[in-house]
Amino acid sequence: MRTRFATIANGKFKDRRGKTLFIDARRLGVLVDRTHRELTPEEIAWIAGAYHAWRGEKDSGKYGDMPGFSKSATIDEIKQLLQSSLESGYILRVSTASPRVTFNVIVYRVETAVNAAYDAGL
Repeated sequence: MRTRFATIANGKFKDRRGKTLFIDARRLGVLVDRTHRELTPEEIAWIAGAYHAWRGEKDSGKYGDMPGFSKSATIDEIKQLLQSSLESGYILRVSTASPRVTFNVIVYRVETAVNAAYDAGL
């Protein structure tokens, strides 16, 4: 199951306007039955630590991209990734002028591009 979340900053931490933190936790967790995977407390702490360091919170250490786990991307990098994914056929082409383009389609496009980048080791 893919999960995504967004936060709204209150201005107390490092200015991250125009940047997005991507975390790929697909390979983490323990299989508790055939269809359910649960993160361990250590994995939750690791994910939270990366997020807090990225935000620039005090005593969280310095953030750095970790290939295959986390990437801080600018809006321009995301646009470039989406464009190259469209050109290479990773993402279903849907005209943005079409009224059928919904938020879910846009999220699908981004998710597909990010997954392709993670799978390629970027």
